[in-house]
Amino acid sequence: MWQLGSQTLLQRDYAEARSRYTEALGRFHDLGEPPMEAVAWHQLGMVAEEQKDWIEAERCYRESLAIKERLGNAARAAETCNQLAIVAENSGRPDEAEGWYKRALELDEQVQPGSPSNAKNLNNLASLLVNEVRSGRAVKTRLAEAKSYAQRALTILETLDASSGIWTTLNILAKIADLEGQAEAARDYRRRGRETFAAFEGNRYHIDRQHRQLIAAIAAAAKGDAEARAAVEARLPRLEEAGWKIAAATRRIWAGERDWHALVEGLDLQLALLVLRVLETIAQPAPE
Repeated sequence: MWQLGSQTLLQRDYAEARSRYTEALGRFHDLGEPPMEAVAWHQLGMVAEEQKDWIEAERCYRESLAIKERLGNAARAAETCNQLAIVAENSGRPDEAEGWYKRALELDEQVQPGSPSNAKNLNNLASLLVNEVRSGRAVKTRLAEAKSYAQRALTILETLDASSGIWTTLNILAKIADLEGQAEAARDYRRRGRETFAAFEGNRYHIDRQHRQLIAAIAAAAKGDAEARAAVEARLPRLEEAGWKIAAATRRIWAGERDWHALVEGLDLQLALLVLRVLETIAQPAPE
């Protein structure tokens, strides 16, 4: 029942997921298992959130939070506060979202300071403030507060392994530097963000799995394969329409450019890694 609920949620079968979690909620209530009731309410909130039903998501999360707070489970309460913040943010209530993020941060720092969850909450607060300043809804002086949160997150993430997603924090710091008019600092943060993203084998695995043939074709065209070039040229417009804006970088590679950071300035991390994999493939020696 519980596993089926998780599977159906991943498969976006929301009606079935809601049915499974509702059934679980009833059973845990009858068994007198409030910790699991809290989990079921949280999962029901996730189902509603996936459907952008913000009112229902908030109701479910609040039910979950009430149980967790009654049980004194600060770590799990922090998780639910974070989801309530996301719901408030998506509902156009940034001030309320900030309050929930701060509550999540307060709880995390009580029971698991220096944890990935702690860093995530710091990132969320920083990102919220950056978005509010960029939109003109918050004064620019709040950037100092955002930077403080992001730098605290960075300090934590630098002690963790590559899977910690440190590039997210570096991207936030780059946005702050841009808003402060510090172009060189922003460029340095983005460069480091690209490097840390590319260094994580999980990211390389996913980009290779998704685009192995495209990477090989662009590299082959750069080495003079006219047939591969024609195939890539035909595919580029569709890729651009789908959001994979690599046409300019691809043609610059074909023209002989090999400076990764120069080629990908302005591209997101996924696209930057794809370009790097092309450059790495070009650099590989030809098989004997």
